Amino acid sequence: MKLLLAFCCAVPIFAQCPAKSVSLGDSMAAGAQAYQAARYPEAAACFAQAVKADAKSVPARLYYGYALVQQYVPGDHTAANQDIALSARQRFVDVLDLDAKNSDAMSSIARLAYQQQNFDDARLWYGKLADNDPKSAEAYYMLGVIGWAETNVQLTQAREQLGMQAEDRGPLKDAAVREETRKQNWERIAKAIDDLNHALSIDPNYDDAMAYLNLVYRQRADLQGEVAYKADIATADGWKAKAVALKQRKVSQSVPK
Repeated sequence: MKLLLAFCCAVPIFAQCPAKSVSLGDSMAAGAQAYQAARYPEAAACFAQAVKADAKSVPARLYYGYALVQQYVPGDHTAANQDIALSARQRFVDVLDLDAKNSDAMSSIARLAYQQQNFDDARLWYGKLADNDPKSAEAYYMLGVIGWAETNVQLTQAREQLGMQAEDRGPLKDAAVREETRKQNWERIAKAIDDLNHALSIDPNYDDAMAYLNLVYRQRADLQGEVAYKADIATADGWKAKAVALKQRKVSQSVPK
């Protein structure tokens, strides 16, 4: 977003999106001003003008997509909202047509797919991001989160089937249900753990990855026997404590002395 901030700083506070097509710079500056003021429809219109001014401008297409994403409401399945998501995705695809290795566009498509709970598409694009940028901690973190989210659906269904509440201690109390749920999710859980650990190998201070390792180990615990259950819960507690401690340290470091 550094480029967006640069445009914003270069434009007067009263800047508005022109009614007629103008130069790329003017449209980008007006769009940046509107974006920073959270006037996202206006920002989108300005960035669309910028695209018309220069169809080969990667920043114009990228920020056009960003302004549309800001108008998308996750969980709202109305046609109008889904059209916004589709339009935003297309803007990022347009970026990749110009710059096939643009990590920002890949990340944006993947994040949008995850918000739509299209986990297969999100996994595909976070995989592409990881291939394009092996040092992207975000890519591996989100691959782990997707694994957790998919497993959570099946574990929740299994618990409801057995009459277990969300707060009830595991493991799943019926051996047959536990084994079937284990077969369906074991490899996914293992990969989620690997992906989250990979994210931490890239960024050892990634507290969100620690928090999700806590959650994934609790999922694995539900699918184990009693002894292994206790071991996984202990591992989960360890990751939870690390995440909390790191978050607290970051907060304390951010407070002015």
